[in-house]
Amino acid sequence: MIRYLTALPFVMVAACYGMPPPLVPVAVPMLSDEAPLKIQTVTRTAIEARPHQQRTCPANVTDQNSPQCLVTTRHVQVPVTHVEVTATYGPEAISIAQFRMLTDLHYKDKVARLDELRGHCRYSAVPQQAGGWLMLGGLITGLVGTGDNVDDSVSYVGWGSVAVGLAAVFLGYYALGGQECKAAWGLYHDLNLQPQSTWMKVEGAERASEMAALARQFNERRGVQVPAHDGDPATPEPGVVTSPAADQPPP
Repeated sequence: MIRYLTALPFVMVAACYGMPPPLVPVAVPMLSDEAPLKIQTVTRTAIEARPHQQRTCPANVTDQNSPQCLVTTRHVQVPVTHVEVTATYGPEAISIAQFRMLTDLHYKDKVARLDELRGHCRYSAVPQQAGGWLMLGGLITGLVGTGDNVDDSVSYVGWGSVAVGLAAVFLGYYALGGQECKAAWGLYHDLNLQPQSTWMKVEGAERASEMAALARQFNERRGVQVPAHDGDPATPEPGVVTSPAADQPPP
């Protein structure tokens, strides 16, 4: 009996190859032929405690990575520069999610492809669920039928239901689009920017350079002219405005 019960989780996993993902919330800002996409960086330097390792080695040891060396870690106060990046489209501040939507050249095509995959995956849901319940019910009925005081026909019905359920699962997977469910979910996770819809800024100099390049490409595709130095002669990229933080004295 126990060996049959251990097969129950595998039966249910076999019947669950995915359900269609939900719709991706699309909130792309209204496009304008004149509105430029810009990013603004704010640099801030603060004194922070950072770990520092010091190695003390015996006189006859020249390799600083030798296991004979004593490693001590302490925190030291050092100046750390933070770069905060925000984005604007025209006069309006936009979220990081909206920035990614605008600068992804194939975003709308990906959403259309996801809708297509969702449709294929949806058709496989009915045989998947029906097959799962048939296998579950058939397994239980088959186990009951193995009892000494139960007619053998009960067991035959149970294992027959398992076979029919398994066939339904395979039908949904191979014939009705079940294989598309995995691709649909992968594309959904790539397109679902809802967690970033509340991010109005990110940190990092590398991100600032990456976003500046994406903004420049976006403006060039739409034929929007952005001054090379938008009011700041120290601007490193067209469409990027760099300024010190409010609590940081100017150089």
